[in-house]
Amino acid sequence: MNYNYHQDTWKSKGSIKSESIGTLAFFVLSLYCIVQHLFTYNFVVGNVPYIPLMAGSFLYASYFLAISFFIRISRGSLLLNNEIAIPSLFFALAILIVLLGDEKARSYGIQDNITQLNLFYLGGSILAFIVGYSMMQVGRFKQHIIVGFVLLVINVLVNINSTYFRLNLNIINSDQEGIYLMLGDTFGLWALLSGAVVKKRFSRLIIVLVALFCLTMLNTRTSLYAFIMAIPFLFRLKLGRAGILMAIIVSALIFLAPMLQSQENLIGRMYGSIFSGEDSSMKSRLIQFDVGLTALAEHWFIGDYAGQVRDFGEYGAYMHNILSYWSQFGLIPFLLIISIWVRATRRAFRHINSSNNWEDPDSLFFVLALVYFGVEVFASRSYLYFMAWLVLGMSATPRYDRPDQHSPENIGITDET
Repeated sequence: MNYNYHQDTWKSKGSIKSESIGTLAFFVLSLYCIVQHLFTYNFVVGNVPYIPLMAGSFLYASYFLAISFFIRISRGSLLLNNEIAIPSLFFALAILIVLLGDEKARSYGIQDNITQLNLFYLGGSILAFIVGYSMMQVGRFKQHIIVGFVLLVINVLVNINSTYFRLNLNIINSDQEGIYLMLGDTFGLWALLSGAVVKKRFSRLIIVLVALFCLTMLNTRTSLYAFIMAIPFLFRLKLGRAGILMAIIVSALIFLAPMLQSQENLIGRMYGSIFSGEDSSMKSRLIQFDVGLTALAEHWFIGDYAGQVRDFGEYGAYMHNILSYWSQFGLIPFLLIISIWVRATRRAFRHINSSNNWEDPDSLFFVLALVYFGVEVFASRSYLYFMAWLVLGMSATPRYDRPDQHSPENIGITDET
C-alpha cells in the first residue's frame, strides 16, 4: 500500500470513519472562512440581524471534532508523537501562566477580564489545531471550495465603497473595528486553498489576481503581504523566477499608485510601508514593540504577562509578532512555539520535495498555509492569533513523517480509527 497520502492511502480498514472526520474538519473550516466571514461582515455593517447560531456555528461543529480527537487518543488509535506532545506542553504551560497571572492582570485596573479572554483564545487555538490535524483529502471538495471562493469575491465586489474604493467598513459598533483582520485572514486562506485544488496554472493565475484585488479592497495589509509571499510556492517558482514575480507585483503597485492616490488612505494604509516606509499604524506598533522589548529585557525568563495593560492601559497594545509569546508566557513557552514552527516547516518541505507531491492538494495547501501563517505570526500577529494553529495541526499528522515511518500504525489506520 502507498502511504504517501494520496487518495488510496485511506482506502483501508477504518477509512470510512477517517474520511468522515476529514469531512467534518473541512465543514468546520468552511463555516469559519465562508459562513462566519459573510455573516460577521454583513452583521457589523448592519445588513443582517444578529443570529446566535450563525455567530457560533464553527465553534459548535469544532466541539464534535475535539471530542472525537480526545476519544481516539484515549483509545490509543492516534499516535502521540512529538508533534502533538510539544504543542500540548505549550498549551499546558500557557494556561497555567494565565491562571497564575490573573491577580497580577487585575491589579492593573483594566475592566476587561483578561484571564477569560486569554483562555478563550487559547481554547480557540487548541480547536484550530485539532481541525488542522483532522483535515484530509481536501481535493474531494474542489467544487465546494470554488463556490465558496466565488461567494467571498461577490461579497467584496457588491460592498465596495465607490467613494473610497475599498470595502465598505461603516461599522455600527466601534468595538468591532478590527473585524477587517478576520475578513482578510479568512479570504487569503480560502484563496490559497482554492489555488491548491485546481490543477491548471491559468486557473491559479486567475484566482491569484482576483485575490490580490479583493485583499486590497479588504484593507488588510498583513494578509495581502502574506498572500503575496505564498504565491511563488503555488506556482512552484524557483528563486530567480520568484524574485521576478515579486518585482513585477511591486512594479505594478508603483505604477498604479498615482491613479489610486486620490482614494482616501488606500495607498497609505495598504502600501505605506513599501512607498514611504511607515504609516500611522506602523508607528504605533513600533512604539509598542520598543516598550515591549524593554519590559522583556527586565523579565526575560518569566515574561511580562499582561504588561501591555500596565504600560498602555489597553489589552491589545502587545507586541504584534512572534515575540509576544515570550512577552506573555516567558522563555520556555517561547522556545516551544519556535520549535513547533521549525519542525512544521521541516516536515512540510521534506514531505513535498521527497515525494514530489506539489500537485497533491493536501501537500500543496499545507505548504501554502505554512508560508501564509508563518509570515503573519512572525511579522504581524500576536499570541492571540488562533488561526495559525490550523497549519500546526496539519503538521502533526503522521502522513508528514519520514517515509521510513509510514506504516498503518503510524498513519493511524486501526480498527478504532
